[in-house]
Amino acid sequence: MAELEDIPPTVYPDGSVIGNFDAGTNPPESPELLHRPHAFALMHGDGGAKIAYGEFVWRLNLFNFSFGNSVSGGECNGVGLSGGKGGAEIQGFNSSVVPTIGDKDGPAMDPDIPNVYHQLDDYGEVYLYWKIETVLTEFVTECFIEVVPDGGTGTATSNIAAVSTGNDDHKPVTDGVPTGGAGETAVYRLKLGKVVEGELIEQNISSDVFWAYTLVERDKADD
Repeated sequence: MAELEDIPPTVYPDGSVIGNFDAGTNPPESPELLHRPHAFALMHGDGGAKIAYGEFVWRLNLFNFSFGNSVSGGECNGVGLSGGKGGAEIQGFNSSVVPTIGDKDGPAMDPDIPNVYHQLDDYGEVYLYWKIETVLTEFVTECFIEVVPDGGTGTATSNIAAVSTGNDDHKPVTDGVPTGGAGETAVYRLKLGKVVEGELIEQNISSDVFWAYTLVERDKADD
């Protein structure tokens, strides 16, 4: 009976055997990788975490309230609801965004094998950040991946303020802010997971990220 040859031992690249390999370095007994890993997959890298290609998909729900000009006793006599930007149609996704690495000025993530994994500059919690600006057509103006090491704080976040319920409700408003304003901005983040050297990976998100939000606009109706 012929003897089977021993399968050669798996050869890992330099670094932790927990990870630190990309789509182009497979153990010799494994078939060739024919597809990308799941979106934002995390792994151990060379001196920091690695993250796989993923996308950020957003949708805007916009309510535009049009107020009449006739006023009696300080109350608005006519309040209507218009379709807002784009009319009253129910729309689908607005856009998908490819994040950059490190900050808003970093390189864009690459979906192509073997470049699908991207090296980050440290270990720690890995976040997806995005910035919105209410006065622009493309509301999402920045989207990037940032790793926050233990003891760090990362890029500061902020929220869009709630709609006022005071007397200012009847002021003419355009694009979500009082007429003449410069618009509002906000920065949000979502934790994708955590990678610590020598420890198991914590993966919180394993798909592209979808974010839907609602913006209320108030306009003074024409005479």
